[in-house]
Amino acid sequence: MMKIIFAAVFLFCLQNITASTFVGNGGNAGDVELQVTIAQISNTLSRVTELTDDEKEKLCQCEQILSEHKVCESLKNISERQSYFCADMTAEKAKDILKLIDNGPELSGGVQFLWTSKSMEVTEKNGDRQADAIANAKTKKIVLNRDQFLKLKDYERIYLITHELGHLVQIEKKYLSDDQPIGPFKQDDGARQLLNSMAAAVTMKALTTGQVSDFAKILSTSKNYKTNWFTLGLGTEKKRDEDSRLAIQKYSGWDFTYRHQLNQDWGVSLGARRLTGEEHFFTTTTATTLLNLMNAQVNYRFFPSSNPLTVAGQSHFVVGLGLESGRAEYKIKDDFTEDNDQASLLSPILSTQYYLAMNSGVWFNGGVTYTNHKYTFNNIGFGGYKSDPNQFYINIGASYGF
Repeated sequence: MMKIIFAAVFLFCLQNITASTFVGNGGNAGDVELQVTIAQISNTLSRVTELTDDEKEKLCQCEQILSEHKVCESLKNISERQSYFCADMTAEKAKDILKLIDNGPELSGGVQFLWTSKSMEVTEKNGDRQADAIANAKTKKIVLNRDQFLKLKDYERIYLITHELGHLVQIEKKYLSDDQPIGPFKQDDGARQLLNSMAAAVTMKALTTGQVSDFAKILSTSKNYKTNWFTLGLGTEKKRDEDSRLAIQKYSGWDFTYRHQLNQDWGVSLGARRLTGEEHFFTTTTATTLLNLMNAQVNYRFFPSSNPLTVAGQSHFVVGLGLESGRAEYKIKDDFTEDNDQASLLSPILSTQYYLAMNSGVWFNGGVTYTNHKYTFNNIGFGGYKSDPNQFYINIGASYGF
């Protein structure tokens, strides 16, 4: 009966494997990085709107503290007139870009971000050009190459997204493509140079106002979207209630699990446990039991907190249901004799683990596992020795997701 239930649950999971398509919910690789980037841009532009007129004039002038930083390269190559035009457009369009971000995909006029794993090209006057991101002013969508985005440093992501957002607002009453002149940027790719300069100005302001450093901890926090998980733990069983005078009531040992996440919610896992127990009787008699166990489970994962930009939002519960099999070996000996017996084990297994996000893919985990192994050592004592049919195993450990 248990095998039938296990198979039914497994098939149900396979039928429900659907990838998350909403970018930014923390369930896909890059979602957290993107949300952080959007928050950094939003916070920075909010500060830009509060600057004095004199401060706004200097937006596209490289600050001395960043004079050797990569972000200043595009600002060093523009003229004074271009610098003032860049500053004017950055300050003037800050509220328009903030409105795009604040509205999001749910409201009219909000920006929507989409991931792709395919290489992308944009067609310009001089031919096709490879791109890491493409913005569509008509649909207000920005498509990002996930792999390339994740390779970027945090400030480079601010630069890239700010440039693309610049394509979604009108400058001098028109949406800009990269291969056109605009204002004092008279060259064929003047719009690209302007948007690069505006992106550099926002990125520079993000660096100098602490927006990059403030989010560094979030970016280093372990991410829950990883596909493969290894867990190693130590645990002990709740004291068993067994009637035999030769019973062993306390067990402890280690556990190891590999889990593969099929999607954000469902996964499958293989695990092993090795438990030992020992009791002393009549001063000179020692009894030991060794339990070698293997299990397979279907796992369901849920998140108590919905904000992926926090440790609590990345942390989660994993509930497992499956089968566990193995072997129990009992040995009793004193100064004169020794006796032993073995029994095969098979039981349903129900487990619950909580994974607390740490840093760099490392997690702290702890939980409880219930099994129903019913076994008898017929050759031990008079009339055999039956195990307690209910076992509760409590463990703590560390995990690594990748």
